[in-house]
Amino acid sequence: MSESDGADRSIENDEASMRELAEGNHHAFDALVFRHHRSLFGYIYRLVLHERTAEDLVQETLMRVFQQAEEGFVPERFKPWLYRIATNVCKDHWKKASTRHERPMEWLQEPKGEVVTFADRHADRQWLVEALHTLSIPNRMALYLRFYQDLTYGEIAEVLDLPINTVKSRVSRGLKALENHLNEANDEGGWECEVRTGRA
Repeated sequence: MSESDGADRSIENDEASMRELAEGNHHAFDALVFRHHRSLFGYIYRLVLHERTAEDLVQETLMRVFQQAEEGFVPERFKPWLYRIATNVCKDHWKKASTRHERPMEWLQEPKGEVVTFADRHADRQWLVEALHTLSIPNRMALYLRFYQDLTYGEIAEVLDLPINTVKSRVSRGLKALENHLNEANDEGGWECEVRTGRA
């Protein structure tokens, strides 16, 4: 079985699990948690940068998934829907924290520009993860969804409830800032990047 076949099978399993959960099979929820907990935690942790808070927000996200299924709702595409819930949970967390003066909101106006991407093979290196943490939250969200969760621009637009051109601008802005940061940190001054659009 090819990698793409495996990805398609996973998508089918997610949606089938949601249908089963909506019909009252709670074991289907266990299957969803097993498939998505790790990547969901990674996404949220890289946004809030606090392990206990990230785990709490993962649980809140999964609880909302369960509640939606209990009400009979089954999304047409599970993964973008799941990450939209996770993103909204994070936004709710920041709003509450902002009222307690714990963390300022970091939403920025969107830039224009072409999409500049780094080679994906560097995505798991710790120093790159740390560099990503220097980005604004909106740009960080777009990059993690694009390169860590492998969502298309259309799916990211669905997750973040934004026009697709805004998503492309966020990715472009984030990657350009990341490139500048890494060039400054690189004593040899060389960091290769390439221009491409990726999956639309």
